[in-house]
Amino acid sequence: MTGAEPTLDDTGFAAEACDSMSRDQARQLAACLDVDPARFADGTLPPLWHWAYFTSRVPTSALGVDGHPRRRPAMDAFPQRMWVGGRIHTTRPLDLDEDARRVSRIIAAAMKEGGAGEFWLVTVEHTISQQGETRVLEEQDLVFRGAAALTRPGPEADTAPDAQWVEERVPDPVLLFRFSAVTNNAHRIHYDHPYATEVEGYPDLVVHGPLTALSLAEFAHRRSGIDARSISFRARAPLFANRRLWLTGYADADGAVHASAIRADHTEAVTLELS
Repeated sequence: MTGAEPTLDDTGFAAEACDSMSRDQARQLAACLDVDPARFADGTLPPLWHWAYFTSRVPTSALGVDGHPRRRPAMDAFPQRMWVGGRIHTTRPLDLDEDARRVSRIIAAAMKEGGAGEFWLVTVEHTISQQGETRVLEEQDLVFRGAAALTRPGPEADTAPDAQWVEERVPDPVLLFRFSAVTNNAHRIHYDHPYATEVEGYPDLVVHGPLTALSLAEFAHRRSGIDARSISFRARAPLFANRRLWLTGYADADGAVHASAIRADHTEAVTLELS
């Protein structure tokens, strides 16, 4: 199946996209995440792995200075774009090497007021179908804000967080580059250190929110065996390359899993719930 010509809105998503859901792409993501390809030996995609598909086909000449698809001039006052959360429900796992179709639309857009000024909160709905059957329903929450001073991370803690499950990680620029490549994400905060630090004001390269959510989902799978049908996540604070973090989590009495990525200063950066 060939992809439809993209008609982009201000989120950067095409209204409709098609993908062949190749097994080779799943292998690429598995290599990036250090996951054994036996993870998808049954021929279906694990939860959240569809983020490596339906990737942008926007020409390089149509990208803005930040690496995202260029938006209309009215959005110039809100140049910084962040994926801050979402909800995903899988009615049936996506089959590998089978054509799939994703239909996207904006279902909410509102101007909000925060500590750093006004920002847009936009929710995009994606519906993914295969063989005429809806398989995945997803809502993604995006924030568009103006350039503003950022709160710097606090001092690193000496001890790991107290949790039922804990794993320490240090994401490096190589991991961020590989994830950007496998998801065709050209946002410069993830690979261009001078841009991330001098233009957008971060202390280092920024870890992708979806990379953290995927890491938490795989962490939860290893610890609990769960392959969730319903997942929600929220990005609360940025994570940075070359800095320690912990993946933490626990299963509650009902079998649901609650996971968090904790920064070195013990800030809860990303939360994820699976059931």
